[in-house]
Amino acid sequence: MSDVQEIHNYPFDPIINFKKSGHSFSYKIIKEGIYPNKSSLAYTLPPNSYQIPDNYICFEHVVSSVKSATDVTNLFHKECTSQKKTKTSGIYLFGLHLKILDTSRESKRRAHILKPIDQCGNSTFTKRATSIGKYILAEFNEKTKQLYNLKDVPVLESICYSVNKKHTFTINYEKDDKIKKKQKLESIARALDDGNIPRDSYRHLCAIEHHLPREGEISKEHININETMAQLIPITIVDINTRSQVDESERVDIDDESITQE
Repeated sequence: MSDVQEIHNYPFDPIINFKKSGHSFSYKIIKEGIYPNKSSLAYTLPPNSYQIPDNYICFEHVVSSVKSATDVTNLFHKECTSQKKTKTSGIYLFGLHLKILDTSRESKRRAHILKPIDQCGNSTFTKRATSIGKYILAEFNEKTKQLYNLKDVPVLESICYSVNKKHTFTINYEKDDKIKKKQKLESIARALDDGNIPRDSYRHLCAIEHHLPREGEISKEHININETMAQLIPITIVDINTRSQVDESERVDIDDESITQE
């Protein structure tokens, strides 16, 4: 078991307790701060080289130094404590090593770069939903081991979530029955044709009823149906304006006079 522990419920509780090799530190995060751009990002001295955030506050008193984190620690002791000669690692005093804060700041930095969902296309929708689905499935499998008997078999069948109450995503974990799925797509395609329902109207319906297949799937099924029909029932185009090339002087080979006269 690792001798390093971070005990917390961050970000719901600002207190983070850190324990390592008989030493313990308690931090109250007043302001988490952010990592600046790579071009202006500073690091602590090697070998650890921890990233140093901007606007990070874990003390009510403010001290500063451009030398090192430990130099800031020495200034802190001189100005804010009675222990003038105390030596403390700047990294541990300010919690620059805390993984939970590093993870949180990195997430915010990535979120700042990510496009808003209204500016994304279908491929981005799929990638993000897939990532969320994989993460939740891994968490589900891990938690069920702790909460259920070994004889029990919990199965995550599906999840549903929305973004901005506008885009709804449903993730199904069960294997698709391809035959049933194709039959469903064919039935919907037929219903759209019979009812003369345009594609835009169906898109609006899908936005309300998230369980319906996406319009793109229906469009592909339409194409498949048309290709199959073209193979089974070939259609020949006839130009009715083209004059017949039958020789008008050719004798009509019909014996029935009533038919010939007509």
